[in-house]
Amino acid sequence: MDKSEREYNEWLDGAMDEKKRGEYEAELSASERAEAEKWAMIRGALREEAVPELKHPDFLNSRVLEEIRREIKPERRPLPSLRPLFGWGLTAALAAVVLGTVFLRQEMGISTEDRFFSQVLSTRVDDPSLSVTSFKAPDKKGVVIWIDGTDYIPPTQTVQ
Repeated sequence: MDKSEREYNEWLDGAMDEKKRGEYEAELSASERAEAEKWAMIRGALREEAVPELKHPDFLNSRVLEEIRREIKPERRPLPSLRPLFGWGLTAALAAVVLGTVFLRQEMGISTEDRFFSQVLSTRVDDPSLSVTSFKAPDKKGVVIWIDGTDYIPPTQTVQ
């Protein structure tokens, strides 16, 4: 630690006597004033020498402001039109409805012999007083089971 640092620490700690402290504070204020004057001169010299006189300052200012605006607010690109997408979506939906209708009509259409929901395998009865006969309808849309000898079959009784 050199002499100036030691004196500064003594001054901060309050370890100096009155006479020495007065001398040190006068020296300190003079050095602070000198330091402030030195920096003021440096700033002034930099201002005068570093910035040349501009021939067209308005042009330069307008270019700088233009660049700032461009950085702050980027150019907006227009959004693509949604009309073609809407048209294609509508076309796809219509095609799906048409195809669904065609397939459902085929499923619900007239049954052929290969696609019966139920099938009559045999017509026999255990009771000798009854007679059972089955035959296909003339338009081949179903099978008729004819039961002779009974007036009514209750809904709780199953026909197997």
